[in-house]
Amino acid sequence: MIPVANPVISNEEINSVIEVLKSGQYTSGRLVEKFEKEFAEYIGTRYAVACNSCTAALHMVYSVLGLDEYATFITTPMTFFSTISAGLMCRSYPTFVDVNWRCNIDSSLIENEINEDTSIIVPVHFYGHPCNMDEIMKISKKYNIPVVEDCAQAHGAEYNGRKVGSFGIAGCFSFFATKNMTTIEGGMVTTDNFEIYSKCKQLRSHGMTDRNTHLFLGYNYRMSEVNAAIGRAQLKKLDKLNEKRIANSIYLQENIRNPFIQIFYSDQNVKDVYFWQPVFTNKPMEFMKWLKDNKIGFRHRYWEPLYKQPIFKGRYKKLNLENAEKLSGKVFGLPNYPGLEKDELLKVVEIINDFRV
Repeated sequence: MIPVANPVISNEEINSVIEVLKSGQYTSGRLVEKFEKEFAEYIGTRYAVACNSCTAALHMVYSVLGLDEYATFITTPMTFFSTISAGLMCRSYPTFVDVNWRCNIDSSLIENEINEDTSIIVPVHFYGHPCNMDEIMKISKKYNIPVVEDCAQAHGAEYNGRKVGSFGIAGCFSFFATKNMTTIEGGMVTTDNFEIYSKCKQLRSHGMTDRNTHLFLGYNYRMSEVNAAIGRAQLKKLDKLNEKRIANSIYLQENIRNPFIQIFYSDQNVKDVYFWQPVFTNKPMEFMKWLKDNKIGFRHRYWEPLYKQPIFKGRYKKLNLENAEKLSGKVFGLPNYPGLEKDELLKVVEIINDFRV
């Protein structure tokens, strides 16, 4: 079986965890602070706030920006649920904008959905491919609406030479086990805005300014020293891990030749870090069975646009976004993780090229 993902953990990460366990300092402390500083420097922002998930990162930023039941936020219907669940926790509902053929929010359609209730724009850099940030930031400036980048799948991705997570008022990252870099579980807020930085630091720890003072309702969103130790080791090798992902994806792009499979390629003005190598097929059930039968791992999520989730109880029952409807359920992610061997890549290509309907 060739898995779709396999985290790269070496002795550096293992030894750093052992060191933490021997130290007796396990909760947020010196290593978390160092990880925040190093990650901010890597992304190119003044500040970073570590937390226990990207969901927590999004929830904190949405809260600081005042998202509530009287406001809405614009985002994509093709994303992991936490992009919108963090807004729902603020009692705010999303306004969905259709995607382009790369599965990213179609920036040309955003302006049509802006109204007096629009509070935030949330582009998602889907599978590590950056959104059109020039166009999105122009809209942000024109209407004075802040942009929060969901970078959960895009560590190290760049748009016109600039890392994602540094364009909007904040960026939110995930360090889940299968991501481009991991802390096993964890998240990060990146920002140049001091208010977001300082309030997120308070929000992640019960709204405290010190052990005895709580300014507002907060949460237990802290990152542990163990997670930070792993993250610091992973960050040092992130670029090399991404280079391998990119090389694997380019190999798949250059060698898969099947009339039933459409490859997603990268744009020239971006650095795509390929959290997964996406392909499209009009025969999803047959393709899924073929991959399973031949022991090739795959990602097959986003079966339908998020506005069809039962949690909304028909709120969006009249919504029908053309590309989201066409793409949902038909996009697959192929194995491209850094530890993938050449013979495994060859097998993936051979199996997919042999697929017939």
